[in-house]
Amino acid sequence: MHIVHTIAHKLKFQVLVISHHDLDLFREHADRIYTLRPSSGREFFITVDRVDPPEPRNERFTDDV
Repeated sequence: MHIVHTIAHKLKFQVLVISHHDLDLFREHADRIYTLRPSSGREFFITVDRVDPPEPRNERFTDDV
């Protein structure tokens, strides 16, 4: 995720990562994290929750990717 994050910032791209992995794997490098959960009842709907934003990073981007 560090490589994806660094390249995205250098190229000024927005990147969407969809994963089933634990959120802690993404917190350090994510600008925003959302969880999507399907309904469990008869009606179908999706619940979207924003996870608390990660702590601010104090890193400088370098050219060594």
